[in-house]
Amino acid sequence: MDTNRSQILRLIEPPPDLRERFRVDPSLERVGFGPLLASWSRSRSHGVDEALGDPPLHGVPPVCRRGPEVLRSAAAELDALTAPLTEQGAALVLTDSAGCLLDVRLPGGLDLAGSALALEPGRSWAESVRGTNAFGTALAEGRTVLVERGAHFARPLATFTTAAAPVAAASGEAIAALGCLVPGGKPPALLEAVLIAGGSAIERALHGRAYGRIAARLLATAEEIIDRLPRPTLLVLPPGRVHSANPAARGLFGGRLGMGRATRPEDLIDCDFDILVGYAAEGESVSIALPTGETGYLRVEPVFDDRNRPVALIVDFDTKRAVRGVEFDIDHPPEAAPAFDVLLGSDPDLASAKAVATRFARTRLPVMILSETGTGKELMANAIHAASDRAEGPFVALNCGALPAGLLESELFGYGPGAFTGARKDGAPGKLAAADGGTLFLDELGDMPTSLQVMLLRFLEDGGYYGVGEETPRSADVRVVCATSRSLEQMVGSGTFRKDLYYRLKGVTLQLPPLRARRDIADLASGLLARIGRELQRTTVPVFEDGVLSRLAAHSWPGNVRELRAVLHHALVLCGTGDVIRGHHLPGEVGVNSPGATFGRGESAPPAVKNSSALLSSAVEVSSADVDGAACLEDIRMRALLAAVDRHGGNVSAASRELGVARSTIYRALRRSGRK
Repeated sequence: MDTNRSQILRLIEPPPDLRERFRVDPSLERVGFGPLLASWSRSRSHGVDEALGDPPLHGVPPVCRRGPEVLRSAAAELDALTAPLTEQGAALVLTDSAGCLLDVRLPGGLDLAGSALALEPGRSWAESVRGTNAFGTALAEGRTVLVERGAHFARPLATFTTAAAPVAAASGEAIAALGCLVPGGKPPALLEAVLIAGGSAIERALHGRAYGRIAARLLATAEEIIDRLPRPTLLVLPPGRVHSANPAARGLFGGRLGMGRATRPEDLIDCDFDILVGYAAEGESVSIALPTGETGYLRVEPVFDDRNRPVALIVDFDTKRAVRGVEFDIDHPPEAAPAFDVLLGSDPDLASAKAVATRFARTRLPVMILSETGTGKELMANAIHAASDRAEGPFVALNCGALPAGLLESELFGYGPGAFTGARKDGAPGKLAAADGGTLFLDELGDMPTSLQVMLLRFLEDGGYYGVGEETPRSADVRVVCATSRSLEQMVGSGTFRKDLYYRLKGVTLQLPPLRARRDIADLASGLLARIGRELQRTTVPVFEDGVLSRLAAHSWPGNVRELRAVLHHALVLCGTGDVIRGHHLPGEVGVNSPGATFGRGESAPPAVKNSSALLSSAVEVSSADVDGAACLEDIRMRALLAAVDRHGGNVSAASRELGVARSTIYRALRRSGRK
């Protein structure tokens, strides 16, 4: 039977009299319980005892010849799901195609080995042995199944809920089932969705092994082809390794190809794998500098397997003649699109990031922005959206680190009517639905819980998802741009971030420089000051006094551009109607160690203030009467936050938008001040 994992069969708790009536009349029909009665009938026809005696220990190898292959393919997914599910009291299991348990992960305090339930490897949970249960019934039905307590055929299972999703081989036949057994009647949130996504991941691993053998043959054929080509040609494998080079390419690049060590594309041509993928998508020839100092042209062609999946890139160099195409010189990148003008400054690293973003904005590749907090990640994401062919669609942002896991689920996927206590009666669409036809920006992706990573991965595969508490699947057409200030590679290595999701989202990587590394502080400060002046409706913008720019350049800027903006807002307010930003208008500790630092009016630098990064995360509007050289800037910041809340009648969201700070920052200030 072919599987359809996205279909969910829920066998709910039946009324008390249904079982007795079924015993009397096995052909009983009852509206709403047809699938349950059909499963009970199958169980009875197989001679399953409702008391459920001790089922035989089959042993894994005789039961399923492919059991070891399934276990190897499922190991990573089982490891990823174990903690999120067992911490909620659920046992995680994997069966083979016959319903025999291959692996069991039990929560602490739940030991079912040796009991009538016999939840241990080698025991059969086929419907023909255990009666109606999600593991065996999912294999019998070929779809995802949830069985509530009394819906199980065997009485010992009546205090448990089981759920399982089938796993299909490349042929479409069920080869395994991924399931959970939960004591009591309340399963973990979105359990079916987690199992469906987990089953998809195991299938990908299984199919990857099968297609890996196909890919190996394809690569061998590709190597034979490029060896016969007269032009220099490379065969490049994801995520960025030169697999082979023909004789002409070895002659062109010589020792740069590296003997006995892995060579990356950027070691040869100043293009990394992400850029080559973009060239392949565009299908155009591109000019590029060659090791000889001359300009050559490259063209990138993907190698596809029999399921239309790219397994390699063939990079072909034309060193003889010019080819019409797109010119792109890494040292002198093309100008960024006007949409990127929101990112102020002239720093070369920023300009390079904007140029690459411009090039990829109109593709469907996901974008990953790596940078510290406060460098302008959301501005970059919004600019990519504005420069894309989705510019007329919505741009929706969600900070994955600002919400607890349960709330993040409902914010991202939406929820149905009455899905949980406090839910709106008509439900909520969620950010995915809001971004349909446009761009979804996921900030601080590294803070997303593992259980949500599973569901996000499934959405990225086919565009389908389930709202919290809903049975009907939804879909959305969304381009994802994500950002993080954490090292996802290290998180993948430690098992806290899914490897498959990482590579799914790492279509194009952009690195925004931290402010302390930028070489355009003066240009950036002038541009930000003019922007803030317009926001404050000033007719003129002050200039900087000698020494002020030295102080700005000397500061370490832990809060990056956001901190600089806050400092300039602070200075502009204290400047009042004046024409010059002077040293004493800056917060006390900014650039105090600068050799050319000035503080205005001859005063010395005020004492350094602790928690400067927290202080400078908000734009403060206080009068000069509130500030003196020895004032504590933390107190000033607190007063500014509370004043903004008062101006907006207690509306924290409005105050956060005015100041450009997170709502959580204002809530903390309210708690510290004793206000609720």
